[in-house]
Order: sequence, then C-alpha cells, then structure tokens
Amino acid sequence: MRNRTLPAVLALLALAPLPARAAEPAPRQTETLPFDAETIDRSWVDLSMNYRKLDDSDLSRKGSELALDGRVAWSLTPSVELGIAGSYASRDYDNRELGSPSGLGDTLGWAKYRFPGAGSAAFSVGAFASVPTGDKEDFLGTGNLEGGVFFAGGVRTRGNGFVQAHVGVRWNDDFDNRLLPAPLHGKKSILAGFGGTFEAASGIEVFSSLLLETSRYEGGDDRVRLTGGARWTLSTSWRVQVLASAGLTDAAPRLALGTGVVWTR
Repeated sequence: MRNRTLPAVLALLALAPLPARAAEPAPRQTETLPFDAETIDRSWVDLSMNYRKLDDSDLSRKGSELALDGRVAWSLTPSVELGIAGSYASRDYDNRELGSPSGLGDTLGWAKYRFPGAGSAAFSVGAFASVPTGDKEDFLGTGNLEGGVFFAGGVRTRGNGFVQAHVGVRWNDDFDNRLLPAPLHGKKSILAGFGGTFEAASGIEVFSSLLLETSRYEGGDDRVRLTGGARWTLSTSWRVQVLASAGLTDAAPRLALGTGVVWTR
C-alpha cells in the first residue's frame, strides 16, 4: 500500500498549480529628489521650462531667470543608474553692471547603486560631479570641477507612493569673479533632503520635496528650497508636469514656476 501512496502524492504535487506570487509594485517612471533612493529600470528624460525670481543679497544678484532644464538617466543594470542634468538660462539682473547674460550652466553628472533585496524599501549610495560648462564671469558656473557623495533611503506607501530622504557632502573650491571684491573661499557643504510621491487619482501623481544645503562658501548663506508639483499620465511613455518652488533663504531662488514633459522608454 505504501508503495502506491508515495507515487500518487508526488503526481498530485506535480499537477497542482503553483501558488500565486505577490504582485510587484508598479515601476516608478521618474525621480523626485536629485538623489533619489530608487533606481529607474529604464531610460527617462525630464525636460522643463522654468521661471525663477533671484534674490541673493550677499552678491547683489537680484533679478529673474528663464531656464530650460533637462535631466537624462539610464540604468546599466537594475541596481546601477547613470544620469546627467544641465540647463540653459537667460538672466536679467536688477544690477545693470551684471548685464543680462545667457548660456549654459554647470553640468551635473551622477552615478548611483541601489542595494538589492530590500523589499518595499530602497537604499542607495552614489557620487556626483559638477562640470564647469557655465561661464563663471556671468555667474552661470563656478569654473571648478566639484563633486560629492550621498546616501539615500526610502519606502513605498499605499497607492504606489514613495517617501524618501538623503544626506550627503559636497566639496567646493574657491570662487573668483571680476565683480567680487574678494574671492569666496569654498568649504564642504552638507546636503539633506526629504520628499515623496503620491498617486492622487488614476493617472495623476503629486510630489513634494524639502532640500537643504549648508553654505558652500565661508560666510555665505545656507540653501533651503520647498518644491511641490503634479504629473499627468498621457500614455505609457509620456507625462506632463507642473511645479512650483519657494526659496526659504537668500541663496536659493526666491520663487520658481515650471512646466515640462517626461518621457520614459
């Protein structure tokens, strides 16, 4: 009897359907913070037009700016992401001595590694570098190759939401400009940020972030910026977005309004 029972049990196990796996969360299409805790498992492009009100009392750089900002990122593997961010800006300073410059700003590049196996959480480490593609005489760049490192963590919430935070350090060199009475002495600055993305309704995503960076130069101001916005899904590849940002210190743009598109592969 035993000899017949064992083959029968094995046959039933072979024919029985496998237990269903828990559904994976929907993949995220874009990133919210500059140093996002997750990696995107596809290529994406974020292009936006932004108007900013400038108010830097230390350097008398009050005025306005209209900028075309772009970010491009791609994943070499599910855990490794590379990205580039840049902008082309046209400025109008209240101080006529500064003129109305326009041109490229400094270009930011980053590389990020996400630790696998964290489930609904995400933990990443990365490095970034700022390449001096902007004209420092027009305050569009620093003229220096600078960079830093960061660590980020986040967790998924209901409705395909995601909350996250990051900390990091940036190394800054001295900044000299013909309009400055004396060179600014660079120092290490500390980066910190908190933000989240939430699905407000079908096809509508809202996001917000609070970013802090301590002064990059001795005697300078810290940078604190609060941003909020929304994205609408047009198709599997295209989204449109609007955003608003408020600078809470003199070193951050006082007000910024923007609109743009996001494309994912």
